Amino acid sequence: MILSNFVNRGIRDVEVGTLLPLAKDSKSILEVGCGTGQEASRVLAATHADLVGIDVAEGMIDFARLKLTTRGFSSRIQMRVLPAAHVDELAQEFDLVYSFNGALNTEPDLPGFFAGAGKVTHPGAFLVISLRTRPCFGETVLYRWLGKRSELARRRAPQVQVEVVGEPVESRYYTVPELLEKVPRNFRLVSLTGLAVVLPPYLAPRVKGTVLQRLVREANRIAGRLPWLKVLGDETLFVFQRV
Repeated sequence: MILSNFVNRGIRDVEVGTLLPLAKDSKSILEVGCGTGQEASRVLAATHADLVGIDVAEGMIDFARLKLTTRGFSSRIQMRVLPAAHVDELAQEFDLVYSFNGALNTEPDLPGFFAGAGKVTHPGAFLVISLRTRPCFGETVLYRWLGKRSELARRRAPQVQVEVVGEPVESRYYTVPELLEKVPRNFRLVSLTGLAVVLPPYLAPRVKGTVLQRLVREANRIAGRLPWLKVLGDETLFVFQRV
């Protein structure tokens, strides 16, 4: 269902396209919030690394394990139910840690996650994460133009309910400065990219026609790299390096 949305596909292509060059020499990779194993499958297929996937939902872990085993990766994976803030309980060190698609927005102890990530990585290792952020440029422009400013209140709220596999989960959106304030000094910001700046995924079904969808996807890609727009995406992709 997620991949039937062309904006979501664009987001995931940018995320994985950013990740894979950093992963090519990695021997051990950790995915935080592995979900159904969609990104893990692409990473395993493109590298020779072993991968540990963690998620708070046991059903997700079971699904991901089955998918990755079916695709021939059983000898290279470990899947475990574990909150993001408890990554320091993993008894190994990783060359690369990543978390995509807003998984960390649902983690109530984000500083705990960053502290733990520092303990399970070595200097030179990469941390690549995407979080849902506020405000979103395209969403703001649309609702202001339609005179529906109240629609913007949800993204500004301290806590929001998002649906994960049909269940409501508490989540929080961050501005880019708010997120950077939580990152400890042992991680250096390498780059950031705005994701779905022009059109967020939930509005994608309103865009009909392949040509128009391609134009929107390209507009999202370009806007996500412009200095003043890249901090105004539906999500923001951060690349940090451990120092």
